[in-house]
Amino acid sequence: MADYILFAGRLDKTKGIHILFEAWESIDRYDLIVCGIGPEEEWCRNFIENKGITNIRMLGRKEKGELIPIMKKAKAVILPTQLYEGFPMTIAESLSNGVPVLGSNIGNVDTIIQEGINGLHFQYNFAADIVRAVEEVDKIEWEKVMSVPREYGPEENYSILMDIYKKCIEECK
Repeated sequence: MADYILFAGRLDKTKGIHILFEAWESIDRYDLIVCGIGPEEEWCRNFIENKGITNIRMLGRKEKGELIPIMKKAKAVILPTQLYEGFPMTIAESLSNGVPVLGSNIGNVDTIIQEGINGLHFQYNFAADIVRAVEEVDKIEWEKVMSVPREYGPEENYSILMDIYKKCIEECK
C-alpha cells in the first residue's frame, strides 16, 4: 500500500476540488494523487504552482483499466463532494477493491460510509475537517473494510435485471 490518497473524478467546484486542495496545504503525511479532468484543471495547476505544493500529483484522465491499479494501492479514496449524490461509482469501485473512502458528510456519500469501518466522514465545506479525516485514516479497521455489499454485486444485479425484463415481457403480452 502506497502513502497516497486518491481523488478520482471531475475537477469541478461541485466535486469539492477547491476545498480538497486547500486542505492539502496542511497535509504532508500523504501525497494526493488526482486522476481526472474538468473545468477547474487550470485552477488546480495554478494552485499547486502558486502555493509551492509538492505532494499533489495530477495524472489527468485515466481509463478504468488504468485507474483501478492506482486505486488498489491507495491508502484511501477521497470524495469531497459538495453535492447530494446518488451512488457514486467511485465508492463502489473503492470498496470492491478493499480501499476505504474518506467522504463528505452529505447525501448518500454519508450513508454508505460506515465511520471507522469502511471509511471516514468529514464536514463537506470545512477544509480543516478534511485534514482531520486524513490524519485519522490509520484508525480505519483495514481488515473490516467491506467489499461492495452483495446487493450491488454482478450476480445480484444480473438477477434483478432479468426479473425486470421478465416482468416487461409479461406485461407486453
